Amino acid sequence: MPNIEIHGLCRSEAQKILRQIFDLFKISNPVGKASFVIKDCDITSDLVVTIAEDDCEDAAAIPQPFLRVLSTPEQYLDELLKVLNRRLWIDVELVELKRFIPKPKEPEKKKKPL
Repeated sequence: MPNIEIHGLCRSEAQKILRQIFDLFKISNPVGKASFVIKDCDITSDLVVTIAEDDCEDAAAIPQPFLRVLSTPEQYLDELLKVLNRRLWIDVELVELKRFIPKPKEPEKKKKPL
C-alpha cells in the first residue's frame, strides 16, 4: 500500500496538495473507472495520503514542506516518485521500509446451531 505523507504545511494547504495527489493518479481507463496503473499494477485502490500537521523549518526558520513516500512496492516506485516530483512543487523523501504488516482479517462469525 503506497502511503504518501504531507509534512510542514497548515491543514488547508496540505488538503490542497492531497487533492492534487489524488488528481494526479486519476487516469480514465476503458471501463470509466479512475485508476493509476504503472507496469500493470493499479495503486489507486491502495493509495493512502496522510496529513501530518507538523512544522518543518530550516535553520533560518524558512518553511521546508515535503512529501514522504512509504510502503511502496519496488516495481513502480521510480515512476511514482517521478510523477510526484515533476507535477508538484515540493520535495519528496523516500523512506525504505523493511516490512509492511497488514491488519488481520476479521474472523468470520460462526453461526449457532438451531
